[in-house]
Amino acid sequence: MKVLLLSLLIVTSFVTVSALTHGDFKAKYRIYTDGYAAPSEVDLLEMYKEYVETFKFEMPGMNSNAGRFEIFKETVNNIMTHNQNPANTWKKGINKFSDWSEEEFFEFYGLNAPQNCSATASPKKVYNAAYPKSFDWNTEHNKVTPVKNQGSCGSCWTFSTVGAMEAHALIATNSTPDETYNFTEQQLVDCAQAYDNHGC
Repeated sequence: MKVLLLSLLIVTSFVTVSALTHGDFKAKYRIYTDGYAAPSEVDLLEMYKEYVETFKFEMPGMNSNAGRFEIFKETVNNIMTHNQNPANTWKKGINKFSDWSEEEFFEFYGLNAPQNCSATASPKKVYNAAYPKSFDWNTEHNKVTPVKNQGSCGSCWTFSTVGAMEAHALIATNSTPDETYNFTEQQLVDCAQAYDNHGC
C-alpha cells in the first residue's frame, strides 16, 4: 500500500520526462489497448504518468490526481474489453479525455441552451436514389480536414458548417488538407452576433 501511495505521489507531481507524441504513446501501449496483454498496477501507473505528460498539456487546469488515475484505469479496461470483441468493427483508443468522467465531459462540452433558430428547425432533405455500399471522403479520398476542438463554447454549428465548407472546397479544387483550407469558425460566430449562436 505504501508503494502504491508513493507511486501515486510521483504521478501527480508531474515528473519531468520527455513527452511522447500522441502516435508514439498509442503505439507503445497498443499491446494493452488492443487487448493483447493485461497491464499490472505498476504498468498502469507508468502508462498514466506518460499519459499525463503526453496529453494533459492540452487541458490546462485539469490536474492529475489519484481520483483521475482510477478513472483512467476504468477507461483502459473499457477500451480493452471493446477492442477484444471481434463483433466490434471499430477500435477505441486513449485521448485527452481518458481520465475524465462522463459527467465531467458532458458538463463541460454538452450544450443545454435551447435552439430557437428557424434554420435548425427546417425539414430534412431526403435522397431517394440508390446509395453505394461504402464511400469515404476521408481515408479513401483525403477530402476531410482534421478534427478541431470547440472547447466549452456552444458553437458546434460553426464547426460542422465550416468542416463541410472545407471539404467542399477540397473536392472542388481537387486539393488535400493544409492550412489553406483551415477556415475560421469564429467569423461565423461574430457575424451571427446574438442570433442563437451560443458562441464565445
